[in-house]
Amino acid sequence: MNHFVVQELVPPSLFQRYGDQSIRYFDIRILEVLERIREWIDAPMTINNWHRQGNRQWSGIRTPDSPYYTLGSAHSWGMAFDAIGNWEAEDVRAAITSSQLMLPHPVRLELGVSWLHVDVMNMSGNRVETFNQ
Repeated sequence: MNHFVVQELVPPSLFQRYGDQSIRYFDIRILEVLERIREWIDAPMTINNWHRQGNRQWSGIRTPDSPYYTLGSAHSWGMAFDAIGNWEAEDVRAAITSSQLMLPHPVRLELGVSWLHVDVMNMSGNRVETFNQ
């Protein structure tokens, strides 16, 4: 990965146990999508920041010890991320849905939230699927 370290994607307990090898729990498609979005935004994206004494630790993969864990969530399968930054999530979603930002894999986008949720659990066969939680 060019723009992220493993700690940004996993919770502390997973990193403490497996270190950099924690990345193996991610679907390669979401990692490729994440890198492409980061390159297009051309600005920092925060997923998890616990390793920098921040409060975000569950915005990448979610393990059963997460208060946000649900078995059916794309986060629980290493197939999703939630990101924030000094950019508008709505602008990124619009770029993805309008094909201005072409991604290497079909994705799902969560609408109606202030952060950018992207996952690769797209079942519609369309390039972009959207949902509201």
